[in-house]
Formats: sequence, structure tokens, C-alpha cells
Amino acid sequence: VTLPRLTCDAIKRWLEVHPRGGNPDAPLLVALDEKHFGRRLSGLGVWRIVKRLGRRVGVNTWCHALRHTAITTGLDKTNGDVRSVRQFSRHSSIDMLLTYDDRRTDAGGRVADMVAASYGS
Repeated sequence: VTLPRLTCDAIKRWLEVHPRGGNPDAPLLVALDEKHFGRRLSGLGVWRIVKRLGRRVGVNTWCHALRHTAITTGLDKTNGDVRSVRQFSRHSSIDMLLTYDDRRTDAGGRVADMVAASYGS
């Protein structure tokens, strides 16, 4: 997977302030809470950070919601190019991306309006 230039730059900046003590095998991301300080950051640890930051800004979010947002943004930016966004999202089926795209454009709602209108006022 190609990493965007902005992501590479962010990782480089992170390494400048957290050089891992010169040990290339040390974890890139570590826990900062007292109980797990310095240990490799777990998936649960990431989930807790995302939940906590979301609450701090008044948003109920979680990691998978960020994935949904990224995929929907990809569909927006590519004008619904499900093939390209499938490569980005790594979904095995385009069907799931069509679900995202329908939610994004509300195609089903538009068809429902047209069907209802065809039966009179």
C-alpha cells in the first residue's frame, strides 16, 4: 500500500520526537497510561484513545467509524469511483462500497420519491 506523502511526513516528525532510543525494533507507538507505559500500544489502547478524544470534542466515535468516514470521503473525492475506493479500503467486494455510496448519495431515497410521485398526489 502506498502511503500518502502527508502520512510519511507525519511519521518522520513523530520519529524526530520519539526516536525509540535508536532501537529500530522498538514499538513505533507506545501506551502512555500508568499501567502500560512504554509498552506497545494495543488495538484496545487505540480504541480508548479515539473514544476519549471523541468525547473531548463532543463526538461519539470509534475506530471503525473513522474507517467509514475515510471510505465515504474517498467516494466523495472520486465522484463515486467504487473500483478505486475498493483498492483503498481493501474490501473484498464492491457490494459493500455500493452500500456506502448509496448512503452517501441516498440513491434509494431518490428512487423512493420518484416511485411515490408516480402514484399521484
